[in-house]
Amino acid sequence: MAKPSNYRLILKAAAAIQSVLGRRARPTLPELPMAAWLECCRLRRLLDVAANHGGFPLAATQLRTRLQTAANRLLLQTRSFANDSAVIPIRMPSARDVADEIEALHNEFDSVRISRAKHTVDVTTESIELEGVYLGRFRITLDWLSLDKPSRAYQVEALDPNPAATCESYSHPHVDGETLCAGDGKTAIDAALSQGRVCDFFVLVRQILNTYNSGSAYVQLDDWFASECGDCGDSTYRDDMRQCVRCDVEICRDCVSSCGECNDDFCSGCTSGCAVCDSETCATCLRECNGCDKSICERCLEDDECSECQEQHETDKAATPETVSPA
Repeated sequence: MAKPSNYRLILKAAAAIQSVLGRRARPTLPELPMAAWLECCRLRRLLDVAANHGGFPLAATQLRTRLQTAANRLLLQTRSFANDSAVIPIRMPSARDVADEIEALHNEFDSVRISRAKHTVDVTTESIELEGVYLGRFRITLDWLSLDKPSRAYQVEALDPNPAATCESYSHPHVDGETLCAGDGKTAIDAALSQGRVCDFFVLVRQILNTYNSGSAYVQLDDWFASECGDCGDSTYRDDMRQCVRCDVEICRDCVSSCGECNDDFCSGCTSGCAVCDSETCATCLRECNGCDKSICERCLEDDECSECQEQHETDKAATPETVSPA
């Protein structure tokens, strides 16, 4: 079989990868997910203030959702830490072995690129669709200078991003930003990298991208096109969401407050009850009674006064004796 036109570049990249693998120290424990833990602690403190001391129910709902997302991220990173802690036997490959692995990539992927300047090898997957959700192509990039830390040695970039509605960093149920949650496949990926099995590594990552595991997903595919309600915090399909005319926050149908005057849609924070009829009314349609300064809807005003003030005027007028003019 004819060698690829860039075979000399493949040999140089293979020699560089083999050199890095040869310098690898004995495996050490990975870093604890402290940043994710501290973020959970920070959100927990803010939630406590908003829910129990500040009287901010909307903020508390949003913080509770953010805390749940942060907790899920901490859980996934903790699982990753546990997997990284396992000692993986290291088999040292030769430069020829690595070159054969890189050459084999051309049979697996249409696009294979090598950059000595960036010390990277990257491939592009075909378009991926999971359970009817189109996710597009992904570029998998391996940085061979970072092979001593396998979980940081590669990135997954969405080339045709169709992110989850609730979080733009989730371009795939198992991708956060450019970080893949490999789940049960992480041990196999780390072993492939430590042994210089470059082709096996890329194929394993592609296989994970083409697989959906609801148990380890950042966002469920059923919720991919959902949006978070600004009032209750629940995730709802976009077609069932409404937008507050005043503050532009998205709200679900159950939380929509329709102004009794203009009939526009508002969130709970942008309407108030009329002091007379108690109907939900937006700030634009509320008027101030000249008599009592209460906020009144237009239907309950007459001559810029509410019915109570008008009745009081009638009562006062009836109680005042008429002045009789002298003959």
